[in-house]
Amino acid sequence: MATSQEILENKHIKVVDNMLEDDRLLPCPFCGKVPKIAICDEEGNYHDLDYIDDPWSGLFFGLVHSTNEEDPDKCCPIATFEGEAMGTVSYDTIDELIERWNKRI
Repeated sequence: MATSQEILENKHIKVVDNMLEDDRLLPCPFCGKVPKIAICDEEGNYHDLDYIDDPWSGLFFGLVHSTNEEDPDKCCPIATFEGEAMGTVSYDTIDELIERWNKRI
């Protein structure tokens, strides 16, 4: 399991608003926006980067793909409301999440 420091040192990942952005994620096929990665526990609750070093309730990663609330005509059909996870699947690793999203599995 990677530590928060190792994640911060990954050249593909940056932290924005307690979410992770990874340049390996492909854009959404419907709207072109790139989803973010949430740090979650086994119940799907969001956590900040520090949780990775002490995951007292399991460590998982989920996709967050928010709607375009400024322009409802440009809303993506698969996006969720701000701060909500996309779908019900959580992933054990960031690499697994990226592989699944990029292959649309």
